[in-house]
Amino acid sequence: MQIINEAKERVCRNLLNKVIVFDQLIDKAEAIDNPDKAKELFLKQANILKRLEKVIS
Repeated sequence: MQIINEAKERVCRNLLNKVIVFDQLIDKAEAIDNPDKAKELFLKQANILKRLEKVIS
């Protein structure tokens, strides 16, 4: 059971790091006034958040 919990923790950390990176990329896209790119990145980030939710539950 310990191994499963450690694996879940590592996956969660990895996904959270990806969410943070996408936040930064979205900010950059919005800064250069590129709403299409920002929307694309937002949708990818939402997908990662859904995956994270599945791992947690």
